[in-house]
Amino acid sequence: MKKPSPKQRKSVLDYSECARFIEAKHGVNLGDFANSFSQFDEWVKSSGEKKTTCAQGCSDAYMKAHQQQYARYKAAVAYGNVIERPYQDFWHWIVDHCYVQNGGTIALSKDDLESCDEDWQRTILQWFLDEWGKGKNRECEFLTEW
Repeated sequence: MKKPSPKQRKSVLDYSECARFIEAKHGVNLGDFANSFSQFDEWVKSSGEKKTTCAQGCSDAYMKAHQQQYARYKAAVAYGNVIERPYQDFWHWIVDHCYVQNGGTIALSKDDLESCDEDWQRTILQWFLDEWGKGKNRECEFLTEW
C-alpha cells in the first residue's frame, strides 16, 4: 500500500473577507443591518440632551445619570414616540440556516432565498450570490474561521 500524501483542498472564499467587501460596496453593517445600536445615540442627539459619557471614569453619579437617560429613551419607545429598530445580524441568519464550524465551509445558493424569513435577509443573501454565485443555482462556498 502506498503511503497517503496530503490532499489539496479546493479553493474557497473567506466569509469574513467577503462580508467586509459587501459592507463596503453597499455601505451597510451586516452585523447590525438596521443600525439599531446607534438608535440610542440618535435619540439623545435629537432630544437636545447631552449624552452621558465616562471620560473621567464611571462614578456612581455617572452610572445613575446614564441609567436615567436610558430610562427616558425606553419610555419614549414605550409611548410610541420612538419606533425601535430591530436587531438584524446576517451572521445569525447564517448560523441558524447552515452548519457552521470553525475552519469549516458553508454553501449558499439561490435555493436559500426561500428560507429567508425577512426581506433584509434576502437582500443580503442576493448580494452574496450576485458577487460569487456560480452556475444555474448561483452556488458559492465560504470558509468560516474565527
